[in-house]
Amino acid sequence: MPPPFAQILKCPNCNAPLEAPASSGAVFCTYCGSQVIVQQRTLAPAPPHPRAPQPLPAVGSAAQLRWIVSSLVGAGVIIAVTALFVVGSLRTAASSRLSAQNTGTVEIVPARLREVVMSQTLAQLASWAGVKANSEARLELSLKGSRFQSLVFYWPTPGAVDITQVMLSARMPIVKGDPVLTALSAVFGARFTGDTEGGTTFESNALRFSVRSREVEVRVWPEKHPNWQRKMAVLWQVARALVLQEPIEIDAVTRRDVLGTGYPLRMLGQVNPAIDVDQSQAHVTGLFPGVSRRTEASGLSYVLPLDHPWFKEAELLWKNEKGGKLVNVRLDPPPFATHFANQTEIRDCLARRFGAARDAEINHLANEHSYQFQKYWPHASVYVGSTYLWLELRDSSRVYPVNFKAVVEALAACAP
Repeated sequence: MPPPFAQILKCPNCNAPLEAPASSGAVFCTYCGSQVIVQQRTLAPAPPHPRAPQPLPAVGSAAQLRWIVSSLVGAGVIIAVTALFVVGSLRTAASSRLSAQNTGTVEIVPARLREVVMSQTLAQLASWAGVKANSEARLELSLKGSRFQSLVFYWPTPGAVDITQVMLSARMPIVKGDPVLTALSAVFGARFTGDTEGGTTFESNALRFSVRSREVEVRVWPEKHPNWQRKMAVLWQVARALVLQEPIEIDAVTRRDVLGTGYPLRMLGQVNPAIDVDQSQAHVTGLFPGVSRRTEASGLSYVLPLDHPWFKEAELLWKNEKGGKLVNVRLDPPPFATHFANQTEIRDCLARRFGAARDAEINHLANEHSYQFQKYWPHASVYVGSTYLWLELRDSSRVYPVNFKAVVEALAACAP
């Protein structure tokens, strides 16, 4: 009797080459992971004498199938009985292996996130996770046993050192009253509020922490603040605590100076308008470590977040010239608001200190007005528009009743 033999077959699932074993048994496709059951047959001995041809069974009958199988065995062909779909557990395992190879995803225990810091390159974090780094400047990890099913780390470029964005995906939507939102409100305060896209978001000085249904976004903009690495490290501390379901322990000074939860409006009164532009940076950052600055043709400006129900932030502008002084201060509406909802309340607040304002109709059909305190213009004036409050100072050699400190004190005294 001839010895058994192996034959090259094709995988019925992916059509890749499949080498059957020399004996019957299971073989796995190295390309798609499918299991194929192979049954070997040996050559049958020659019949002792010729037999009369047997009639062909009826089409579709069990006898016809047995006849075909018997004929193939007689010809010495290997019969490979395969399933088009692999048993669920095997298919899932194979799919997970392929996904890890092709997209860089891997499942980890959430407790391991304590080892992750934001000052890691893509290659370093991929090595830590046990996957191959890709060229997409991102790394996705699946989470085991957490209310969050996955998270993705992003870098500005594949070779960048620091992570600038993290996205968390929750298994179920995060809705009003959820412990996640409660915990975040305790960290970010009143500035963690409804945004224009239906989510709840905290934005301040080059950073964002946003929750929208199942997605949680943590992000910084490096070009907007020199201390962005510190900001991202603290944001990651908050996000990691959510995944681990641990208390979020961020002290008040860090929340104010790093995250930018806001300074009391009254603190603005400590700014000295007589300080010149060259001394302004040391002066302002000494008072407000969380302030950001930018240089423009008109001058050097500082933006600091405010913890105030009427205003989101203040921008202070020093004139761009030798000996230049503080010339403009701008206060903007609350987060995610484009207009003051209480414009007349702000007007009345200032009027109690500086007298009646001049009412200027800006848009009759829209009933849009501005209110101007111009008694001491052009030396000093206040403009209360629908979209911002503007304080203009032009003469720092004299202190007029309308001045920077007086305006700040008046507004701070009026707010609830």
